[in-house]
Parts: sequence; C-alpha cells; structure tokens
Amino acid sequence: MLPGWGIDIKGAGPLYHRLRLALEKAILSGKLKEGDVLYPERDLAEHVRVSRVTVRKAIDHLVQEGFLVRRRGSGTFVAGSAVRADRPPLCANSLTGDISFVDRTRKSSASGAARLIPHQRR
Repeated sequence: MLPGWGIDIKGAGPLYHRLRLALEKAILSGKLKEGDVLYPERDLAEHVRVSRVTVRKAIDHLVQEGFLVRRRGSGTFVAGSAVRADRPPLCANSLTGDISFVDRTRKSSASGAARLIPHQRR
C-alpha cells in the first residue's frame, strides 16, 4: 500500500482526521480492497510523516466505523462491505470526527423532554 499509493493529507483540520479521510477514500475507491493488510502503524507514520499516535487515532476511527478490522498478532485489514453494513453510519463532525450528543440522541430511540418544576419554599 505505501510505495504505489500516494497519501495526500494536505488541508485543514486535525492530521488524524485528514489521514482517516485519505484511507477511507482509498477503501471506497477500491485502491484498498477487502482483505488488504495495512502496513504497520510505525511504517505508515514514517511514510506520511506524522506521529504514530496520529496514525493510531485515524485507524481507531476507521475500525469503529467498520472500514478496518484489527486482528491481534496479524495486523489491520480492510473490512468487507458486510462488516460496514452491520454498523449504522456515524454522523461525524467534519473537523474532529466526533459525534455530538445531539446526534447520538437522535440516532438512539430515546426521546428528550424538559419539564419546568416550580420551586417550593419550605
């Protein structure tokens, strides 16, 4: 994946988010196919010239979203579309990739309500 595939993470926003988007784009475009193994975090970090923590955070998000699968002792692999289909799409903040409380509440079956309770003097 590294030598023949240029990773472009230029732009605005956190590095991990830009790397996550670049990897996601490679998966969706077919440059990375189901079952392909990612290079180790250390090698990927060196190639992209970011810290290993940045790479780990980007990969963590892609694992949570179902694009990648980690196999202990084997590495990180591109997940199949069946794995992604099992997970609901995330409504992510475009800069941080974090899901807001409001979006999480809307996606759950919970309903919100507020009620004013009058103050009672003792």
